[in-house]
Order: sequence, then C-alpha cells, then structure tokens
Amino acid sequence: MSNANTPTLDTLLGPQLFAGGRTKKSNAFVSKSTKEIIRDKDFVLLYFSASWCPPCQAFSPVLIDFYDRYAGAFKLEIVYVSSDRSLNEFNDYYGKMPWAAIPTDSGAAKIKSELASKLQIRGIPALIVLDAKSGLFVTADTREQIQSLKITDAAAAKQLVDSWKNTERLTLEEGAQKQSGGRSLLVQLLLTILKNPMYIFGLLYFAKVAMRKFKEITGDSGEDVNKEL
Repeated sequence: MSNANTPTLDTLLGPQLFAGGRTKKSNAFVSKSTKEIIRDKDFVLLYFSASWCPPCQAFSPVLIDFYDRYAGAFKLEIVYVSSDRSLNEFNDYYGKMPWAAIPTDSGAAKIKSELASKLQIRGIPALIVLDAKSGLFVTADTREQIQSLKITDAAAAKQLVDSWKNTERLTLEEGAQKQSGGRSLLVQLLLTILKNPMYIFGLLYFAKVAMRKFKEITGDSGEDVNKEL
C-alpha cells in the first residue's frame, strides 16, 4: 500500500540514468533524466546482474528478447543495477543491453547498495518489478515468470503483464518482507547454506579442524574407547 513517505523513482534511482545507447562522437553512454526515461511507463524492472555471473549470462539474452518484443507495447522499462567488478566489465556487458542503467559516477555505488538493502537482494540475477507511477513494489518473481514464458507467445506475455497490473502494491520494505516470506534471519541463513553446497563442505571442514584441536587440548585420542570396545 502507498504512503506519503514512499520515495519517487528518481529518488530511488538517482536523477540521471544511462539510456541504452552511445553517442556517435565519443561512444560514451547516453544519459537522460530518470523522469524522462520512465515517463509514460507503467512498470520499471530493476535488473540486478553482473557480467561475471553465469546464471546472469544465461538469463540476459532471454530478458533482451522479452524487452525487444514487448517493452514498447506494455510500457515497461528495465534498469540495470550492476555488480560488475570493473568499469571495463560494465562497459562490455551493459553495451549489449538495450535498456537503461544506473550510471557509473561517484554516487552510483550508494544508490545500488541502498536498493539492494531495501529489497533484500540475496543473489543475482534478480528482477524486481516496480510501479513506474508510484515507485511501489509489485513482484520479485519476475525472473522465473519470464523464464517460464515462451517468449514468442504474445498472449502469454500480455497475461503476465496484466497479472502485474492486478497485483497489490507494497512499499519496498513490505515487498522485501513478502519476498523473504517473513523468514527469520536463521531460516534465511540455513536456506542460503542449502542452496550453496560449498558452504556445507566448508562447515564440515571447520568442524573437523575444531574436533582435532579439541582432542589435542584434552589429550583424548580415542584409543582408550577403542580398547574397551
């Protein structure tokens, strides 16, 4: 639900965005005001991604196809929220994208950090739908929704966007809470560990080291127990 304290999108994203093109003279990315880019749009999709992320590399072409086919008809804009590790990585990766992006100026890191914090972004790629008029949260299930589409099926794409129109609007904080399912921090931590098997191996390794150190301190080698058995 909306309230008087809901920030506008130009406050959330900054007053200027890259606009998805380069100048002919300098080959630099074109900048436009955020208000101009989202004018007459119904939805803004925040795309948290990075060039070094394999799932992002797989999803980006799908999203580009969706955008090229339907952005105009469905009045939506995508804004790239980069986690690239260098300016060169950003330039190469974003250079293939047709949509807007948060610029690479000195204030960009703070904007991206605050967005990720407000929306409780735990991993990438993530695609969050916001209402372009109000700045309110619509859904965070967008990546899965688009991946499950047959992109060439215009009727299915329209049905998806219509479902966004009928979704209850929430503040970013409410949306993030809904996204996490109201899970406690401990539950979220456990889910993160289960989704990343290497964490489990790491925990087992440290448990083994700790047990060995404990035995060294106590002088318990386990030999007496074996003899009794």
